[in-house]
Formats: sequence, C-alpha cells, structure tokens
Amino acid sequence: MTEKRKLLSDDIEKVIVEMRESGHKLQQIASTLGIPRGTVSDVIVRFRHRGTVENKPQTGRRRLLDERNRRVLVRQVRSDRKIPLNDATTTFNEHREVQVSKRTVQRALYQEGYNRRVVKKKVRVREVNRKKRKKWARENLHWTVRVTHEELNSRVGSIYGPNLYPDDDDDDDDDDDDDDNNDDDDDEVE
Repeated sequence: MTEKRKLLSDDIEKVIVEMRESGHKLQQIASTLGIPRGTVSDVIVRFRHRGTVENKPQTGRRRLLDERNRRVLVRQVRSDRKIPLNDATTTFNEHREVQVSKRTVQRALYQEGYNRRVVKKKVRVREVNRKKRKKWARENLHWTVRVTHEELNSRVGSIYGPNLYPDDDDDDDDDDDDDDNNDDDDDEVE
C-alpha cells in the first residue's frame, strides 16, 4: 500500500500563485518554499483551470477506525494479550455508535503488528524431577562439552547399543590392514 501524501495547505498554495503572478520562476518558488518544482507547477496549472487553490472534497469512504480508535483497540488488546478476537471485537464495539466487524478489528490489529499466535505447550516437570535435575546439574558443573559427550555416549551406548559418537582416532582401521598383510604372508608359505 502506498504512503498517503500530505495535501498542501490553502495558504501555501495562495503564496505559490501570488509569487508566480509577481514574476518569479518555478524553480525560485520551489527553492524558496522548499517544495518540489513539480508540485509548484501542479498548483499553478490547477489554479489556471479552476480559478481557485482550494482542494476538492475528499472522495471515497472514510475509514471506520481512525487513529484514536486504533489506539483504543491496541490498548485493549495489550491489557489482555490472550483475549479471543470475538471478545475483543465485542468489547470494542460496546462504546461505539458505528459497529465494526471482526475482520476489520483483525485487519487493524495486523496493521499495528499484532498477529495470531498459537502458544507452544510448556513441558511440565514435576517438583521431584526438577530437584533431581538441579542436583545432577550442580554435581556436573565441571563437565566440558567433550566430557559430556563421552559420558552420555557411554551411558547411552550401554543401554541402547554402540557408541553414537565414536572417537576421532581410527586406530582400529590401521590394525585391520596389518592383519590383512599378515594373512597374505601365510598364504605364500603354504
């Protein structure tokens, strides 16, 4: 959505027309008033066509929620972030003459940065287990990352099978190669 442009006040437009009629060039008027040259040109052309500098009345439907109503809505939602959209709409409409739909409230909240979120379920830990975890953590504060992996692997491996994180040393592979060479020597003797 494009940003809404500000309208020049009637006073500034009158000054533009007066400066032009007194003989100033467009660039001089623009630099004096700090307005783009194209805007100055548009004001002068409009004055020549209509004979006045007043702006036409705004066309189109007005917004249902002005800035003040949006602030009220945001304040209401901020006070209770878990309020359902239907309830927020109902309480917002209680003090208004013109009622707004749930979709209008949803759109306004979205534009203000409030989106629907599903709360992630929190894992509940019983008090007994919480104390056990805390005790275990205090006992093992001195552990490094490597020790933790090795310790966990030895426990996991003893319960569930082989070590999940083997050591980086590949000494076992070298021993297998030596055994293969020895087998070849035995074959020659026979």
